[in-house]
Amino acid sequence: MDYKIVYRAFLLVILLLMQKCNSISRKLNTKFLSSDDENCKSQKNTLLHINAEGPNDSLHYLWNFIDNPSVLVALTNKSSKLDIKWTVDPFSKLKQTTDCLPEKISFNDSAIFSYGLSIKKIYEFNDANDNGVINSSSSANINVLNPSYFVWYVRNKVIGDETVELEMIGHSYYDEEKNLTRTGSIALLISVFGELDRFNKQPFMLHSENTTQIDLSIDNFETNKTFANSRFAIELLFVSDGEPDIVIPVNVKRTINDEHTPGIFKLVEINTPKNENTSMYLQWRPISYMTKERDVTDSTDVVYYPLGKSKDAFDDATNSILLPYYKENINKIIARKLNVSFGSNGDGFYKKTNYTTWTLLLGYSHSLDERFTSGTIILISNLIGLPFLLLILYSSIIYIRKPSVRE
Repeated sequence: MDYKIVYRAFLLVILLLMQKCNSISRKLNTKFLSSDDENCKSQKNTLLHINAEGPNDSLHYLWNFIDNPSVLVALTNKSSKLDIKWTVDPFSKLKQTTDCLPEKISFNDSAIFSYGLSIKKIYEFNDANDNGVINSSSSANINVLNPSYFVWYVRNKVIGDETVELEMIGHSYYDEEKNLTRTGSIALLISVFGELDRFNKQPFMLHSENTTQIDLSIDNFETNKTFANSRFAIELLFVSDGEPDIVIPVNVKRTINDEHTPGIFKLVEINTPKNENTSMYLQWRPISYMTKERDVTDSTDVVYYPLGKSKDAFDDATNSILLPYYKENINKIIARKLNVSFGSNGDGFYKKTNYTTWTLLLGYSHSLDERFTSGTIILISNLIGLPFLLLILYSSIIYIRKPSVRE
């Protein structure tokens, strides 16, 4: 018997189990929040608080769909409690939607680290050059759509101890100032996780207990009739504790070509520098699917652009969940804008399928490398461990029977 093979198999099983044990799990506690004001009843189920409890700390997620869709994430001590102060004006009969946002967000113990993200703008651009790049379009070929002009509602939700999924639909777009309406919808599938695993939808992003995932779909959205070759792009604002002027690169790293996303060899990621040993990151695969089936044959590119520093962080964070938390220190944190566009030469533009997607991970600590998930670890452990145990059992029987054979 080759004991070196047995030893290596045993070592692999141990390493896989160690990886599983080193993955911290979190218990998710979920609650919808809203102001008691009569004018805010229509905003029910548009502000979600998830307390992801770990062994020694908690990650608080505040997902908001009042005005600009946004998320605030705060790492706190396990005993920290969320404190929200709402704006209430008894003399106001007609309130703006921003009045339904909290006036102030805090924790009874200061957060260890915090970060957040807001969807600032959606661009429709006429791609006359068929290259998927919005920079090559003149201002006359670009329409700016405001996410706060959508009406948002919950289409589906899954609330559990290990996974929370909230599918929000933005529809009935109406820009009162321009008297502009658009049919169609934008879907945001928001997911928060309690453990390391891979998401069950293309592009099968690997997530951990410290991440939230945003899956955006632009579905059958009415385009500008004067644009022959419409494509879409979005502008994000992300903020984080840290030095405001620090340089933050956008990195691209090669990944394995696996059974989950064949042919996709890249991950794009943004990691903020560590602030007192903590940091945040954004991560995505540069692929957009043009059909709901999300087959790789019906995919196109995601183009990203250099990060821009926010010139007025207070103004950029307005109409989001970020301002009520950061407004007293808004000029002392990292605030950057990220633009991405969807499309590439020869894909037929948005009009080919009237559908496009983008999936983004927002996480605490360092970005994830490709690794074995919990299911894979169990599968490999069974495939290797069971034969290994049978081999040990067989060897033991042979060893015990040897003296009797000699007699």
